[in-house]
Amino acid sequence: ACDEAIEAQERLIALKQQRKKGLMQQLLTGKTRFPQFAGNPWREVRVGEIGEILKGKGISKADCLSVGEFRAIRYAQIYTKHNTVARNFDTFITEKTATQSLLLHAEDIVFTSSGETAEEIGKSAVYLDEPPCYASGDTLVLRQTNENSLFLAYFLNTGAARSELNRRGQGNSVVHLYKRDLESLSFKIPTRDEQAAIATVLSAADEEITLQQTKLEQLKQQKKGLMQQLLTGKVRVKI
Repeated sequence: ACDEAIEAQERLIALKQQRKKGLMQQLLTGKTRFPQFAGNPWREVRVGEIGEILKGKGISKADCLSVGEFRAIRYAQIYTKHNTVARNFDTFITEKTATQSLLLHAEDIVFTSSGETAEEIGKSAVYLDEPPCYASGDTLVLRQTNENSLFLAYFLNTGAARSELNRRGQGNSVVHLYKRDLESLSFKIPTRDEQAAIATVLSAADEEITLQQTKLEQLKQQKKGLMQQLLTGKVRVKI
């Protein structure tokens, strides 16, 4: 029964992830529009026109602590931990290290600017909390106020924009994305109101997936606890 419940939950998560992927393909390309925005054309923008590109700095692995006051985002964590939105921080730095790094503002978007493959380049996560939080070296930060940052984080992590960032990565053993490469990236986006509506739908889909993943972990823990009880003889089965 435990295994069946776990398998059913895994299938549910896969379905919800597939549904979110479909929503992104429709909403982030303009194939599906909200009726209230259908008459508004999308406009061409260049990253360098909508905000300032800053370089993250400092914060080696040796500088990182597991607890503290000053949160940090290291570039590798954008591949592995911070998916679209930077949250649930487990990396901190001292005040001294912080003075040598880049302080993030709310709604800054942090991009990976180094990686071993072009596919790793340009992945981003938006920082939606208040300071203090710092961005390490090997990151680029887009700081802007005119667009919806959560929408941009979804948009720049998928489809044509993400493919173009991959293509712009330069190098062999280590691939780099430079400030000018990000500044010159151009694409079409909707009005800020439509951006906010799209971000709300996708964020709700993410929250639902996270909720179901939490339920899956609970089921796995229940199975683990039951096995410990049965295999140690603490709980006996009556036949």
